[in-house]
Amino acid sequence: MIRKILVLTLLGVALAAASMFPLRKSDAARMLQRPGEPIQSVGRALPNFDIRLADRGEFLDYDLTSAAGKQSATQNAATRARVSLFDQFRSSSTSEVGQNLRAVVNEAGAMKSFFIDGATLSEPQSDTADNIARNFLNRHNALFALSTADVANLKLAKEDNDRGTVFQDYFQTIGGIKVFEGQVQVVVNKNGEVLSVREGFLVDSPQVKLRSTLTEAKAIAKAFEYAGRTVTPAFAETYTETSESETSRFANPLDLLIAFQPTPCTTHTRTLAPAGSRFTGTAKFGRRRFGSCAQHWARQLQIFWCSMA
Repeated sequence: MIRKILVLTLLGVALAAASMFPLRKSDAARMLQRPGEPIQSVGRALPNFDIRLADRGEFLDYDLTSAAGKQSATQNAATRARVSLFDQFRSSSTSEVGQNLRAVVNEAGAMKSFFIDGATLSEPQSDTADNIARNFLNRHNALFALSTADVANLKLAKEDNDRGTVFQDYFQTIGGIKVFEGQVQVVVNKNGEVLSVREGFLVDSPQVKLRSTLTEAKAIAKAFEYAGRTVTPAFAETYTETSESETSRFANPLDLLIAFQPTPCTTHTRTLAPAGSRFTGTAKFGRRRFGSCAQHWARQLQIFWCSMA
């Protein structure tokens, strides 16, 4: 009798525990959606994709301080000139300082890193950090693949003064429109000396159509479509851009999307806009992600998502 009671008690505890954790099913990671909301299934997996890297992974980097890196860079038309200008800059410094010059350029010609280990890139100056940075870029514009007009059109997005050392984040603009990942970062110390320069993916001698091919609403709807959702192209704007280089924000048209699976998700990106499109979208879905936050849309169409598998 006691054994029977014990078995029944254990069975009851097991059933109670199972009722408390219904989300351990294989479909627990499926996101909630609004009843009646149209959903378009994704017929194929969307790979990590950057329109500048079609059918490729990422840009190659060349370390110009190594013989192998310099040799590889000279085989690339976009970086060959950087090698020559790097050598000129090094020769203009003292022997000891020149040997400590460090530079990494990618195959697109962007100077990803440029500094002197233990020294500065320029002489002391008495001016604003912004003027010092722009003057340095102008003096060495060929090295950094920036024309005088490019330097003038750089927009200062952030300036962080840390005890006299100023970290400045710029981004490239064309016709007032921000270039995606076109950052230029310059550090100036309290003596007005440039410490380092870093560049993102700048557009060199741009031939870009600035006329948009999609409305913002259609661009956002297309982004959801690529993520497997069909939405009506009508969105509530939560922030209106005040200039071409700013970003508008729109409320997510879907209900709160919650996934309970604790396993970290894999983030993917895809640039969706054809050449000439000026709108960017961001949407986040996946495990431990909340989809009710405002979506950010700028001048190119891009979507970020998480795989549920």
